[in-house]
Amino acid sequence: MTKPNMTQTLLFILVITIGLYYAYKHGNKAEKDIQNLTQESDDEESSTMLLWEDDYLMAEIMSSNNLDFAKKQIGEIEDKSELKQIETKELEISKTELSDLLKSAELNEYEKIGYAGIGEPQILENPKTRAFGDLSSAIFFDGETDKVEHIWLSSHNWTEVNKTNILNGLNAIGNKYDMILVDIYPIQNKIVDLKDKAEIQNYLDVYVKRFNEK
Repeated sequence: MTKPNMTQTLLFILVITIGLYYAYKHGNKAEKDIQNLTQESDDEESSTMLLWEDDYLMAEIMSSNNLDFAKKQIGEIEDKSELKQIETKELEISKTELSDLLKSAELNEYEKIGYAGIGEPQILENPKTRAFGDLSSAIFFDGETDKVEHIWLSSHNWTEVNKTNILNGLNAIGNKYDMILVDIYPIQNKIVDLKDKAEIQNYLDVYVKRFNEK
């Protein structure tokens, strides 16, 4: 099989980006169409994960000490006071340590990250952002140095997320660093205790069911 060149790769990302925007505008049927397009892409693209700007930190993974902050973020509590978030970079997690943890949970690192957002679609050339997962689902993290600054979950193929080890990766993060996932998408808008494997599974299953709807 001929390996796609950079132009083909960028074209693939552009198609997905346009499709995701269409899905946002036109609802669930379009979302399913985009998933199908992603799944039918060339095998060579399986090592590339799309980082869509609008997905950034929409399902953020943070310290459980941010529980009140998270509840305010999803509208579960009304607190007019300004709650300070404990930022992930304050936890002093190194990229090397987190990478090893995700690998131990049997998650593979994507070789390339395609960015779609402001400006032209592109393949990220810097090591600032890394992604681990499979089948167009990933746990992302970034940081200007070896210190992790943000962690978040993203998927462009929710129908197959249970065929990956994303659940194990999330649970490993929860157990080691006592973290929660805060999903502010309207579909769920909830907090997930990443130490609770059953709760993570229920969370993923909501997306699987939603994207399998006819």
